[in-house]
Amino acid sequence: MQRLPVPPPPSPLCPPRIRRSWEATPTKDQDLFVQAVALAMDRGFHQLFVDIHAETLGEAHDSCVFLLWHRKFILGYENMLRSLGRRFACVTLPYFDYIQHNLNYLHGKCTSLESCSPFLTGLGGSTSGHLSSQPLAGFAFSHFKCVDAFPASHACAVPGSDCMRCIPRGAWTRTYFNSTALSFTSIKRVLFDADDGMTALSLRIERSPHDVFHFTLSAALANFVVAALDPVFYGHHATIDILAAIHHRCRVRPLKLTKEQAKLHPGNFQGCVINNTMVVKATSPVGLRLPVDGVPTSVDEYAVTRPWFQHVPLTYGDIVDTTNLGVHSYRYNLTGLLGTLYSHCDHAGMNHTANMELQANSEDYEDDDQHVVMDVADVDSLTFLAWRYDVLVQARAQGLDDADADDEMDKMVVMVYEHCLPGTHSEYPEDFKAMWKIQGGEPSKAMLDGVLSGATPIRIQGWAGLNQRYFGCSGEVEALVVS
Repeated sequence: MQRLPVPPPPSPLCPPRIRRSWEATPTKDQDLFVQAVALAMDRGFHQLFVDIHAETLGEAHDSCVFLLWHRKFILGYENMLRSLGRRFACVTLPYFDYIQHNLNYLHGKCTSLESCSPFLTGLGGSTSGHLSSQPLAGFAFSHFKCVDAFPASHACAVPGSDCMRCIPRGAWTRTYFNSTALSFTSIKRVLFDADDGMTALSLRIERSPHDVFHFTLSAALANFVVAALDPVFYGHHATIDILAAIHHRCRVRPLKLTKEQAKLHPGNFQGCVINNTMVVKATSPVGLRLPVDGVPTSVDEYAVTRPWFQHVPLTYGDIVDTTNLGVHSYRYNLTGLLGTLYSHCDHAGMNHTANMELQANSEDYEDDDQHVVMDVADVDSLTFLAWRYDVLVQARAQGLDDADADDEMDKMVVMVYEHCLPGTHSEYPEDFKAMWKIQGGEPSKAMLDGVLSGATPIRIQGWAGLNQRYFGCSGEVEALVVS
């Protein structure tokens, strides 16, 4: 690895660190973030995080610490951007609110992954570029367009060499947003499963929505060795981090534990053995490493990366709460359906009054030092929540419990995606499953197959009529597909 100059000392104090969705981020701050990413690429700092993500010894993926490992990883990246100069001193990572974007797709407000996602277009989109045979970390992406729009035009896999100045991206304008794994109902089911332990939660979130979205984004983002080269990666993982924060607020914070109690609570941390050799405990250091002269070296020991992680808690047990990280504490500004999940936990989307009140003079809601939540106010979200309530009423009338109702809603939506909207559900290819250590299949495809085969039929009586009333299409097999 080329030795890089040590970054400058931290800039003056900033206001409290609050991460916002790309849409809620002011335009000047969006521009500042993209400029910071480009400068980080120019200086070779961005590539260091690609190297860290590839040098994990098994901790980053398919492990009990998937969520916490990535929490420290993206926090270090955010700190790196802040170190680039005084004008970047208070920059924050935007999060990619694909839960809301997925709803926009469901309501026909957009037709593709890119047209539904301002975050993707803000980072250069997928249309400007060329085919390239130049490999990345030994992997070929010759059948994908290497996008050269800003800031991808500054990308450099090996700083100081003949840079690609582009990033391989999928055909996002022709990619459909049709996996229910990215929807409110599916994510709610992942968050509030009966098994509340952190190990089970980490695995559920990693498999869905995490893996699903890497697969959907395709190209470099579908390859974990080079995925972190694309700045879209950091917005995606900020959203994954939000899901962990929601679980903490709903399952752990009400217990009012001390910091020492919290780090050992199974809802915050559960240890495991990685690769049959490495025992990971709450007191274990977060294993962020990169190769320096061929030797895996901790980010806390390498002179270039050390300032970005200085005073960030060292151990897994100490990073379980984003609002309790000392000078590096941060919060999220949660809008729309993510805010509903944070505020209402298991009851999100289950209460008619709370869901349907449109408060014209709504104000930000703050839970002490916790995350900022904005009221749901857009018509599409309110319509979706009204659909959920009507399905819930029918489910209860049939003797189904609320968890069963959520399951049935997921099936009803997957039928709308398959039979009313463009595209079709597809299975993971074997090479993707092998790289990400996925044992099962794409969850939405498996759900759809179960419904169509009759193995797991939709149990809600009159489900097609409810879909027709709220989405303008029943989702039945003979439904007309929108072109």
